[in-house]
Amino acid sequence: MKKKAIVLIAQNTRNNNAGENKMKAIVNGKIILKDRIVEGSALLYSNVIEGIVPADKLPEGVEVIDAKG
Repeated sequence: MKKKAIVLIAQNTRNNNAGENKMKAIVNGKIILKDRIVEGSALLYSNVIEGIVPADKLPEGVEVIDAKG
C-alpha cells in the first residue's frame, strides 16, 4: 500500500497579505508527536501550528485540507 505524508515546517515569517494568515486545518491524517501518534484529530495552523483539536470541532471559517487525498 502506498503511504502519504504531509510535513509542516513552521516558518517564522510575518506577512500581512490577506489570505496568507488564514487558519487552516489538516484532517484525515496521522499527527506524529514525540511521544505518540494522534488520529481522528485536526492540526490547526496559520503561520505557526496553533493546536490539535477533534476533527468534528473545527472553528468556523477554517480552510480544511484533506490529507486522505
